[in-house]
Amino acid sequence: MPRKYKPKEKRLPTKYSPGFVRKMDGRYEVVKGLQDAFQQIADDLGGEESLSRLHLGLIERTVFLEFQLREWERQVLMGELQDEAIGRWVQALNTYVGLARVLGLGRSRLAAADALYADTEPADAGDKPPSNANGAEQGEGG
Repeated sequence: MPRKYKPKEKRLPTKYSPGFVRKMDGRYEVVKGLQDAFQQIADDLGGEESLSRLHLGLIERTVFLEFQLREWERQVLMGELQDEAIGRWVQALNTYVGLARVLGLGRSRLAAADALYADTEPADAGDKPPSNANGAEQGEGG
């Protein structure tokens, strides 16, 4: 019995579905961007093999939202989307930031590499204040 051919997706789906990043046709630039973003985040978190299914799903959703936000931004700049859509954009951006926090916003590649290869925890790790949403540390007395 011949195997049925199902072409891979070429465009970002209108709604999230699990595993969508891997189901897309990697020959297209936008798909390469999605797959690269997914891989970069997964690598920053220790690699796909070390991540749970839940983490992988959160990464997919983060990538989906990132590219949806970019598309809406492009449409607003080109006059293809009305200003009323800004509310949707703000909600999506807040969700994106929330997902990024769950996945480790503020974590730098250098810090992740140091943690992997360090024999002991850095001496000042407990004395450091938590970083804020943009990754910058809060200054003392200001």
